[in-house]
Amino acid sequence: PTNRYVATNLYGEHKFGMGNLMVWGMRVKEGDIYQPWYINMVQALHNRVVELPHASPENFIDLASQKIKYMGVTESGDLQFKRLIPVEGIDTTDPQRAQEQLDYLRRGLESNPAMGPMLLHFEDENGKKCDFLAHEGCTTKATFIIGDYTDEVKPEYLSWVREVRQIVDEFEAEYGDRVEFMTAGEPYFLAYMLLDLVNKWWLFTISIAIVILVLWFEFRSWRGATFPLLGVGATIVMTLGLMGYTEFKLTTMMVLTPMLLLAIGIGHSVQVTRRFLLEHGQSGDCMLASREAIRHTIIPATLSIVTDMVGFATLATVDISFYKDYAYFGVFGMLTLLLTTTTLIPLLLTVFPPTQESCKTMESHGWETTVGGFLTRLISGPGKWLPIGVAVLVFAGSAYYTNLMNWEGKPEDAIKLSQENDYMPGVEKGINYARAAFKGSSPTWKDLVQLNEIMPGVISVSIPIRGREPNTRGCIDTYFPDAIYDIEDRTQKVQMCNKYKEELGCWDTDACGAQGVFNSVELHTDLEKMENWMRAHEFIGYTGSYTQYVRLVNMLLTAEPGEPTKLSDLRVPNREYLLSLDPNDDRSPTEIVRMYNGLLEAMTSAGDMDSFVNTETWNEGVVLGFINTMDPVETHKVA
Repeated sequence: PTNRYVATNLYGEHKFGMGNLMVWGMRVKEGDIYQPWYINMVQALHNRVVELPHASPENFIDLASQKIKYMGVTESGDLQFKRLIPVEGIDTTDPQRAQEQLDYLRRGLESNPAMGPMLLHFEDENGKKCDFLAHEGCTTKATFIIGDYTDEVKPEYLSWVREVRQIVDEFEAEYGDRVEFMTAGEPYFLAYMLLDLVNKWWLFTISIAIVILVLWFEFRSWRGATFPLLGVGATIVMTLGLMGYTEFKLTTMMVLTPMLLLAIGIGHSVQVTRRFLLEHGQSGDCMLASREAIRHTIIPATLSIVTDMVGFATLATVDISFYKDYAYFGVFGMLTLLLTTTTLIPLLLTVFPPTQESCKTMESHGWETTVGGFLTRLISGPGKWLPIGVAVLVFAGSAYYTNLMNWEGKPEDAIKLSQENDYMPGVEKGINYARAAFKGSSPTWKDLVQLNEIMPGVISVSIPIRGREPNTRGCIDTYFPDAIYDIEDRTQKVQMCNKYKEELGCWDTDACGAQGVFNSVELHTDLEKMENWMRAHEFIGYTGSYTQYVRLVNMLLTAEPGEPTKLSDLRVPNREYLLSLDPNDDRSPTEIVRMYNGLLEAMTSAGDMDSFVNTETWNEGVVLGFINTMDPVETHKVA
């Protein structure tokens, strides 16, 4: 893709996943979530949604997933990473053992400031949301399953969303009296729109019936009521046929194409049909009527349809795949529309000609004469200034409120104009897509709103991080001199490592440490600052990254064995932090980060960290954020 935002998004999705996120929220109606039946229900739902087609199980985030573990320290001060709940679930036969397992789960979740805020929802006695870091006296009322699915789910939206709904319906039938279920997510949102359209096929039938009634009112004959539809129908069939031939899947955007072709094509079809009937009423010659109908309508029809084709073609310049596809098929449909309506309708009327007498009444209807006379008098008299005045007011108001070319001189709009070529910076760009797609009474919309209220946010944003310099291959036969091991001055050691890297064209990890920007304390310090800013933003509910794990390990290992951890130690171990604890601390922050990386790599399972960092190169990762608003004005404040 040429658009940098689209390219960045694709890079993040293909490297780390988390691009097609689903969220299942489960709010318990009575008590808290730490009940055996509830936890086992969450685990059962996790197991079902992980088995859905095109799932990425290693990227799932929930209390039953492999990557979310109890992170603590043993009495001897060693790190301890264990599953939050047993594979077989919470014990339902031994209450004492079950309580021990639930207490362990509670400690594992509520003592994890890195992932806990994403998985737990607290409420006070009045039902108001409590902050994760200040939830004393609050009840844990809900938890969430955040699932990730690959792009392969998109061609199978309909079957996939039906399976999702079936799973949720089964759990609602069994637990609905005790648990409130909420479902949302980009795949679900888009797929449900398509499913909703398919389920409402009768709307298309009603629109066809309305068109037939209008055509009958206009022409008062079966030919006039059906032939224009046949002309447009031929175009729709050919366009859908091209989609089938190219194996293009019908998406929510492409469903609009037949309706648009119907709306535009009927207008041209009516003109051709009416002109034929008028000419036939005068001459009685079908061939002459066909020739005159085509001659009078071909130029205005061509100009009209070509402008529509140009409008579709401009959409192809947008670097968004479904816009491009919509544009290409729209252009094809418009081109065939010109051919089918102009040729097929006169041909049908020639093969099945009406009588000359029936066509003599086609000159005009009474309401047409009345409206035409009124408009003629309006534009030929003093009243012509009324539409002109309205047009001037509309143009003036538009120029004023859109701040056309930043005539107001606003600094923030000047940036939009210069950097984004935004010639109308006063217009707020964006739309609340969910509200535009679904009615306020729709369960899909209600679930989305409620999840957005109890979760840190349901709109995700990913910020990929990649080292500018690629890693150098590891040394195999010739290694760096042993003298490097004896260099104590860190600056000098870095210089020597870089020197031999240039000379030998390889990197000696034993002598100079692991490569990759995620092995440097500077990167984690900067990411910590960025995430602290993001988490403090009013419209950002949560961020997750590998740096959060580094901070968590630092907090765990800084505490003395047997002593509680301190949130003040939830920090990247940079020079400033180390000296604040001990002014004489001369340890290398980068070496500490590399040690933490090694511990995390050793203590976690394969794939646990892959959604945040590439543990093969340590040179690329991602920051995942969740926006807690769907209002376009507010989301733009985040950007």
